[in-house]
Amino acid sequence: MTVFLRWGAFALLSIAALIYAYRVNERSDDIRARLTQQLAVRRAANAERERRTAPVDQRTAATPLDPLSPACEEELQVAIGAARSATAGEPLDRVLRQERIAWQGDPPRKARLTAAAQLGYSLAEKSVADIRRAIAAGCPR
Repeated sequence: MTVFLRWGAFALLSIAALIYAYRVNERSDDIRARLTQQLAVRRAANAERERRTAPVDQRTAATPLDPLSPACEEELQVAIGAARSATAGEPLDRVLRQERIAWQGDPPRKARLTAAAQLGYSLAEKSVADIRRAIAAGCPR
């Protein structure tokens, strides 16, 4: 008789653990959905605030984009990729671990690519032309 009691108690505890895990998973999905929604609202509010507060500079809007050196062009591609990753919701550390940055052998070059990725990640709501202007401003001539 004690064997049946032991297995019965084990079965009840197992079922209770499964129900608990199921409910925790449901709650975490709800929390994740709410956080995603709040993030979208914040990004929209920040973009609207930036649009309202940023002065329109007619000179930079009218000038054609200067060609960049190959090193600066690579920094631009890294920054654009980081901006796309930020828009997709990927964390910055994942962006910084990509092959193009993490496996760079030259420490100063790696630092420049890291800075470009961080800049692109922070300018996720801006246009590609704005990101290009920011990268071109920091590139050596």
